[in-house]
Amino acid sequence: MYSLGQDQQWIQPQPRLGVVTIHDACPAFSTKIFELADELEGLDIKFNFALIPFFNEKQDLPRFPEFVD
Repeated sequence: MYSLGQDQQWIQPQPRLGVVTIHDACPAFSTKIFELADELEGLDIKFNFALIPFFNEKQDLPRFPEFVD
């Protein structure tokens, strides 16, 4: 979006920079995590995950390949 400056020239706003991370990602919360990831992708926002490798000493990530892929 552009705006008109004081000198009547169009000004392009500066891009904003941020880092988006979905924290504590693990299979136990996969439904909500995938919903949020879909929303971010739909908004063309880049993001990353901070995984919990062994949640509650039960959910070892290698046992959940559909979550990790």
